Amino acid sequence: MDFEDTPEEAAYRAKVKAWLDANKDAIQQEDYSSRAESVAAAKRWQARKYEAGFVGITWPKAVGGQGGTPMQQVMCIPTVCSHGLTPDIAQRYVPVAMKGEEVWCQLFSEPAAGSDLAGIRTRAERDGDEWVINGQKVWTSGAHLSDFGIVVTRTDPSVPKHKGLTMFIVDMKAPGMEVRPIKQMSGGSEFNEVFFTDVRVKDTHRLGAVGEGWKVSLTTLMHE
Repeated sequence: MDFEDTPEEAAYRAKVKAWLDANKDAIQQEDYSSRAESVAAAKRWQARKYEAGFVGITWPKAVGGQGGTPMQQVMCIPTVCSHGLTPDIAQRYVPVAMKGEEVWCQLFSEPAAGSDLAGIRTRAERDGDEWVINGQKVWTSGAHLSDFGIVVTRTDPSVPKHKGLTMFIVDMKAPGMEVRPIKQMSGGSEFNEVFFTDVRVKDTHRLGAVGEGWKVSLTTLMHE
């Protein structure tokens, strides 16, 4: 079986990437200073994608969809989600994740920051070409089974809360990481508390620019 793109598929993939390159500045220049502004920005981004033909790809045109193929859907979503990754990070982590060889989790919620995600307190402080992370996450699904995670941290407490966040890739087995499964009434333990104690992460494993973790988080959640 040939898994390479057909000429038509390659052209579609290139079209998606070109559109992302042309529109990335628009989302980066949005105002994320409050929850209301963040929601408004997400709506504008969704509308922009819809106008470009990258929403409802396989839905019938009669109900507002694009009438596209399942293959176009398969190509579009990973291209959008991986946009902005450095080539080294993409090559290291994306193929093995897609093959199911490595499991990932999202380290977002905290004891004092659930629905108000921008209120997180987990800190990441710069130390040369590394960052040192301290704090706690909670209700993390599958953390006890995960090899890696994406963690949103506070890197600048002096600015409005939506602007002082940065996201990183973290090794769930790194020194200083502690995962505690939360026992549920059902007897299961799908959720976890995760503690960071001087966990070191290289700057090369930062996702997005310093201070733009809120934008990266919104992108992640929109494709969850």
